Amino acid sequence: MNNWQYANVVPTKEWRGATTIARDLDLEKIGDKYFVVSRPVKEVEMIKGNPVVVNDISVDRYDLTAKTGKPIGPYLLSLTSDSIKSYTIQFSNETGEKLTLGYDKAANNYFIDRTKSGNISFEKGFAARHISPRLDQAKKTDLTLLIDDASVELFADFGLTVMTEIFFPTTPYTEIEIESDGLQLKQLKYVPLKRIWK
Repeated sequence: MNNWQYANVVPTKEWRGATTIARDLDLEKIGDKYFVVSRPVKEVEMIKGNPVVVNDISVDRYDLTAKTGKPIGPYLLSLTSDSIKSYTIQFSNETGEKLTLGYDKAANNYFIDRTKSGNISFEKGFAARHISPRLDQAKKTDLTLLIDDASVELFADFGLTVMTEIFFPTTPYTEIEIESDGLQLKQLKYVPLKRIWK
């Protein structure tokens, strides 16, 4: 979970170059092309804690932290919808640092924006908004995020679009907010994960 562009200068000592979650790979055909699908391995089920689930909500501005409390350590955040609209999910802390990600319907891509994510001064190319195209043509959508103290892994459309980013907030992100223009969520789920190291 690193980049040759800044691998030796990231502001950390422990866990430099940590790996992503183990994944199962598959192929999916869309039109006349095949694409690799990447999903977290099923063994992640073994470290799941008690979920917080919210069903059938219309999102304008939704403060998930009011339901979950301040998130601690690794967790999964997932949403499903029978429609697709632009939305953003923002993770922030009390110092104003934030990581923003989501889907831009006009551009038809998923994005992760770490331009205000915390310590970004160590390399000029680190602070950026990265995008990845939405390949699925279905009108419904799903998104699963695996969040840790300094990384996010995004799995959209059942693993058809996947992104990974690292970030370095000066204090942990403790607020989660979702914004959209009336996106109808079938389900929004927050699942804490047990740490597998001490």
